[in-house]
Amino acid sequence: MPVVDLVLERLSQLSESHSATIQAAADTFAEHVQRDNLIHVFGAGHSHMLAEELFFRAGGLLSFNPLLDPALMLQSAIAAGDLERVVDYAPILLGKYPIADTDAILVILLRH
Repeated sequence: MPVVDLVLERLSQLSESHSATIQAAADTFAEHVQRDNLIHVFGAGHSHMLAEELFFRAGGLLSFNPLLDPALMLQSAIAAGDLERVVDYAPILLGKYPIADTDAILVILLRH
């Protein structure tokens, strides 16, 4: 089976098995956009690329704000990997951004 077919099959399986969760997240984000609230997006390592894709795109929504930390990106992959495992790092990262109680946060985690 071609790789593209395997990927499409897996996406279809994920869509079916997680449809309620995906719809709930979409509804939440739509409400935040309608209320002019921010949706902060975080991903460490390669996951930060999706946060960048959602941010400041021509014709895109201004509601997305990436929570980017150069220390968690791949310029120094070994150090970033170590930092990802620090249990109490989230308050340090979140303390760098003005996040309101009315905002949402999307955390991206890519697993193999």
